[in-house]
Amino acid sequence: MLIFGYDYNEKTIHPFMPVLFSVAWLQWCAIQRYNRI
Repeated sequence: MLIFGYDYNEKTIHPFMPVLFSVAWLQWCAIQRYNRI
């Protein structure tokens, strides 16, 4: 999985998954809001 240009293994990326999920969720909400307007 490539993130920020670095290839992390599952053990390394696991702690970052909740953060990435939160960012993706916020971006999705922003897109939905933008589409409604």
